[in-house]
Amino acid sequence: MTAEDLQRLIADRPDRYELIETHANWILLDAEHAFKIKKPVRYSFLDYSTLDLRRHYCQLELTLNRRFSEGIYLDVSPVVELDGRIGFGPSEGTVLDYAVKMKRLPADRQMHRMLEAGQVTEDHIRAIARRLAAFHRQASAVYRPVNWEEMAKDFSDLTGHSGLLEQLFGRKAAEQVWGAAQRADTFLYRHRQLLQERNDAGFTVDGHGDLHSANIFLLDEPVFFDCIEFDEHLRQVDVLDELAFLSMDLDRFGRSDLADLLVNAYQKHHFCLPGEADKRLFYYYRAYRANVRLKVKALSIQQHPPGQEELEEMKKYLQLMVGYQAKML
Repeated sequence: MTAEDLQRLIADRPDRYELIETHANWILLDAEHAFKIKKPVRYSFLDYSTLDLRRHYCQLELTLNRRFSEGIYLDVSPVVELDGRIGFGPSEGTVLDYAVKMKRLPADRQMHRMLEAGQVTEDHIRAIARRLAAFHRQASAVYRPVNWEEMAKDFSDLTGHSGLLEQLFGRKAAEQVWGAAQRADTFLYRHRQLLQERNDAGFTVDGHGDLHSANIFLLDEPVFFDCIEFDEHLRQVDVLDELAFLSMDLDRFGRSDLADLLVNAYQKHHFCLPGEADKRLFYYYRAYRANVRLKVKALSIQQHPPGQEELEEMKKYLQLMVGYQAKML
């Protein structure tokens, strides 16, 4: 499906749909549902370039997210063209693409918006910690040889955007990105035995993989959604890595108090920081997650001009990445 097809779909019902666009997806919202359509794109970490791949990943997204989002992920709907009009199936016509159909949840209960409004409480954080720990305890453990070099490659993927970051923020930003990649390589090599020991102890699980505040709704109970389906390597992670993502995001919002509470509350349900080396590893994972969000933002602004708010967010991720690394060594 092309961007032109999408605009035709919206034009047929301009009063119905609200469009949200990311680097990899189009999301159409109506009064009751959200339809997530994967863009025909290929990145170093993601391949949605063919219709068969997009259909496969829609089905996988449905299955994986139902592990912790009961009643939210409803179906995979074909996007069809019939008599010159484009809409969501099932119906006769030419299948242009597929969409994950979800129940629409109230936008004002999305965690990142609640953080911006100062509405996230300690009770919310305790509930998230409790639910996340329960999910991790029930998730399938993944036992495998840990490839520290592959982890270093994931971190250094950001260097491919160093030229863009230099254009936006100056030479120092590019130097910080390259320096961070070198420090990550050194850290992972020195801690390769710890990484394997944690895997052998069952801390690597088939988790969520992208658990930041925009992927949580705070209802009567926290609702997690939009886990990674396109690469199990990025989803099957140490629970400490998963915890680090949300911890980093809380730091980004200036709520280090809630970040500390999250870790302490999680530990009461699932102890995962047994020693000083593990605590240093937690700083590494937070640096890595700031790195990931910076990369995602870099990809996004290649598709649309960045606003000042987006640029400030990118600078914050860069600052967090550098700051965490200073504490991990």
